[in-house]
Amino acid sequence: MKKLELLLVCAALVAGCSDSASSSGSAPDESTADEVFPAEDIYAAGEYYFSQKDYKKSLDLFTEAAEKGVSSADWRLGEMYINGFGVKKDADAAVMHFEKCVDAKNTDCMWALAAVYFLGDDDGNGIDEEKGVKLIELAAENGDSFAMSELGDMYMEGVHVKKDVKKAVEWYNKAVEAKNKFAAASLAEYYYDEEDYEKAVELYTRAAEADVAYAANSLGDMYYEGLGVKADVKRAIELYTQAAESGNAFAMVNMGYLYQEGDGVDQDYQEAMFWYTQAAAENNGLAMFHIGQMYENGYGVKQSLDVAREWYEKSADLGCNAGKKALERLAEEPT
Repeated sequence: MKKLELLLVCAALVAGCSDSASSSGSAPDESTADEVFPAEDIYAAGEYYFSQKDYKKSLDLFTEAAEKGVSSADWRLGEMYINGFGVKKDADAAVMHFEKCVDAKNTDCMWALAAVYFLGDDDGNGIDEEKGVKLIELAAENGDSFAMSELGDMYMEGVHVKKDVKKAVEWYNKAVEAKNKFAAASLAEYYYDEEDYEKAVELYTRAAEADVAYAANSLGDMYYEGLGVKADVKRAIELYTQAAESGNAFAMVNMGYLYQEGDGVDQDYQEAMFWYTQAAAENNGLAMFHIGQMYENGYGVKQSLDVAREWYEKSADLGCNAGKKALERLAEEPT
């Protein structure tokens, strides 16, 4: 592309271009092009055009940057070929670019190539789980804490590998040592299931302090029930509030229940309905069950068995056992 156009694009980027690109008021001549537009700036311009969905320009820029040794450009080119962004889908071309930047120790490419082997092409061909796992392991060996955590998940759940809880814990611990907050939450869940509540509290606390919403909710449960810590409803409410405000639907249900029952807070059916409705909007079946209860009993709303039944049905449709049992109970009661 024209050097002046590239200069203008670079000026618009947050990272900016090199000082040499802005020190002159005129367009550079051909002999200084590489100096004025380093490979990283060419890649950054490609990212700009990619974000604008101008795939033709981004393809040209990524190709140029890749030829100059920018491994992230090969990652982007692989993504473009695998998804057909501005080019015809070509799995072989994608793999070629991914392999090139894997050799450059680019962990994004290790993840991307692993996904190719886990999923295969559009027809399901080319699946090789063993290669995929090795690539995630390679990313972990190169310091990617998310890869460490992912390996923990794989071994814990038996996905792409044979289930091995011991290996899962080993990988979670490595990820926690690398300060991965999600691994801390996953390891906390393991210790909770093992009834090592003090260890679970320690790890959930670490994850909650790093704003992992579901960890904050689980830690709230532990304070509410007095598991691994002294029971403290006030602290539980603080944690539920934190998790709920971060979008965790189960925490929203917990908040609704506390307000419905007046447990640790003044009883407030309107506030309970607010939290239940927020959770229901996230397709939480338990919240829908509780809304059904509110209508069945007339808690803060006009009593209506018909409306209650509608909410129980929605809850049951999402697989919530409480909703199913409520429907069965209503069916057995005389009209």
